[in-house]
Amino acid sequence: MKPATKKSTTKLRVLAALYSKDRKVGILDFIKKRKDKKDVGDPWTIAEGNEDGLPVLYRLRGCVPDGISISKYPYLLSILWHYETKEESGMPSKDTNEQQLAFDDALDEMDNTGQGTLMLVVTGNGRREWIWYVSNPQDWLASLHTCLVGHPVYPLDIQQSEDSEWNTWKTFRDSFK
Repeated sequence: MKPATKKSTTKLRVLAALYSKDRKVGILDFIKKRKDKKDVGDPWTIAEGNEDGLPVLYRLRGCVPDGISISKYPYLLSILWHYETKEESGMPSKDTNEQQLAFDDALDEMDNTGQGTLMLVVTGNGRREWIWYVSNPQDWLASLHTCLVGHPVYPLDIQQSEDSEWNTWKTFRDSFK
């Protein structure tokens, strides 16, 4: 995952003005649904970048949520879902997007529960990636497993790393200022 830079991002625009084509309406529904669930005091930024000539959508928190201390969540969990795209958009198909929405609904149950917080979601170029900061990766993954009971098996690759200063999220956030 690459943060948007001036070189790789040709344009950063607010999504509301961007996506009206059929393929991208599903992504807008996803964003609207998430926006409706978030507290007013929990601002999210939605932007578009460009990666390998394809549009990439970024949804990231503009600040650390109230009550969250960076030092208590030193581990970054990257949940990566690669998908095939037969179109030049790099976006997921309608079916894949619906599956990702179901997975995202399960993730909503885990946000700001004391175990971790979602800070960034990247969609495009054949992948959706969720960036979480968690206190204990094993406990968080056990909770994820519980939240996913009854769900199909999703094609996920979960990576863990230490990022006690939240530099990954800060790099993305700062690139959109």
